[in-house]
Amino acid sequence: MATQYYEEGKWWVSPYNFKPEVLASRKGPKKVLIHDATLRDGEQTPGVVFRKEDKVRIAKALDKVGVDRIEAGMPAVSNEDFEAIGEISGLGLKAKIFTFARAMAEDVDKALACGSNGVVIEVPIGYPKLVHQFKWTWEDVARKTAPVINYAKSKGLYTLFFPYDATRAREEDLDSLFEFIMRESPPDSVGLVDTMGCASPEAIAYLWESPRNWRPWGPAPMWCIPASTAWERGRATQPWKN
Repeated sequence: MATQYYEEGKWWVSPYNFKPEVLASRKGPKKVLIHDATLRDGEQTPGVVFRKEDKVRIAKALDKVGVDRIEAGMPAVSNEDFEAIGEISGLGLKAKIFTFARAMAEDVDKALACGSNGVVIEVPIGYPKLVHQFKWTWEDVARKTAPVINYAKSKGLYTLFFPYDATRAREEDLDSLFEFIMRESPPDSVGLVDTMGCASPEAIAYLWESPRNWRPWGPAPMWCIPASTAWERGRATQPWKN
């Protein structure tokens, strides 16, 4: 593990990060993968619009600093986004290129046409959104999502299941949804998203650390995206054990 807290003229972090008692208390994984969503979630910032050349330039910069995965956009949004993602995918970057998709087969087809390596499949699960915006139940979400996850995986895409607004979901809905998905269409990984930024760090820890029937995952890398908190667990060969 690194113990250097600065590089002259480049960066400087807190030296307290490397105190022996701080290092001993860490519970995180040994390796952290960075999934950067600047080109997709960052563009949702009011007043921000990236041109194709902007996206390409930013993707090259992210790859240069060693980002593992670049979420390059949502090809279903516009032809310009579709073309930008296709150009980024063709650059031969070291980073894996991901796209954002609704739980719709046509969105997966667009991800494939762009040449992406993986797809983030979003569905709502927050109770206020289900009740007031979509008029859905967790069963509706499950039925719409499972076949699309299976379709994406059958096409060779790394598939990340992304039930957003998860921290406002009823616990029984979240558990039921994940149990169904892991039984019928297990994705490569799952993101737990605090879309509205309303959950405390302790609440996020509770959601991941408390025993649950749907857990087939091992230790999770932390995935931070703008304006929200997300944790992602990749699938492991052994069941989750507390």
